[in-house]
Order: sequence, then structure tokens, then C-alpha cells
Amino acid sequence: MSTIELKKRLIDKIQKTDNENLLGEAFRLLEMESEDIEIYKLNDDQRIAISEARQQINNKQFLTDEQSNKEIDEWLNK
Repeated sequence: MSTIELKKRLIDKIQKTDNENLLGEAFRLLEMESEDIEIYKLNDDQRIAISEARQQINNKQFLTDEQSNKEIDEWLNK
């Protein structure tokens, strides 16, 4: 599909939708192209923390959403 055809199809879809969330997200994505996006650079401590977290996940050392909610409820004495 050519760029021109893709643009026409996209414009057609935009004109047919009333979904404000979808339109907002499409706008946000298209807006990103025109912005100078600065890539976030991690420092050494952040890299180490991410590496440790990945290792914990690999070792199955984590809580499920249900487990963590249960612990939070216990902590809050619910």
C-alpha cells in the first residue's frame, strides 16, 4: 500500500469515528513524530536495579497481583 493510499484510508477512518479516546491516542502518536523526543538515559544504579529485577523474575521471586493485593489488605488491616 502506498503512502498516499494509507493517508487516504487513515483520513477516512478518522472522519468516521466519534471515539474521543481513539482520536486522542492517534493524535498523540502523530504528534510524537513532530517533536524532538529526548531518549531517557539510565544511570548505573538504575541499570543495576533493572538487572536485579529481571533476575528476580527469572528466579520466580515475585508476587502475583492477587498476592500483592492480599498483602496490602493485610497491611492495611482490612
